[in-house]
This record gives sequence, C-alpha cells and structure tokens, in this order.
Amino acid sequence: RRHGAVSLALATFDRSGGDERVRDVARRVDLSQRRFIQVFAAEVGLTPKSYCRLRRFQKARDLVRNVLEPDWARVAVDCGYFDQ
Repeated sequence: RRHGAVSLALATFDRSGGDERVRDVARRVDLSQRRFIQVFAAEVGLTPKSYCRLRRFQKARDLVRNVLEPDWARVAVDCGYFDQ
C-alpha cells in the first residue's frame, strides 16, 4: 500500500512530464520537503528529483524514437532542458 503523498506526487510528476517542482508537490501533500523526499525515495527507489529527470529523459526518447533527424533544440525545450 502506497503513502497518499507518493501516489499524488507520481500522478503530478507523470502529468507534468517531470516539470513540477519538488517543493511545490511537497507543499501540496502537506509534508516538509525533507520528509517528502524521504517518503518518496523509500517507496519509489529514487528521489523525486531523480524521478523527474528520468521522466524528462523518457519524454525526450519518446519524441525522437521514430524521427530520422530530430530537431534536438526543440526536443530539449519541449522536455524542460534549458542548460547545455
């Protein structure tokens, strides 16, 4: 059985493609950021930040999966990457 905060966080992160801020989700589930990270990591096996990074990468992979010459700059922007 999953902690309610983790279920809500997973749904939020998945819906946003990993673009939601961890502190905003922690506030929404009424936990301190530190406690939220502990609970999430214990149940998911990744910290929320790592989970969001993985979701963004998966989104990028899905966008270029069947494209011969992807526009990498567009993919980066669409997936929330903003730094080189």
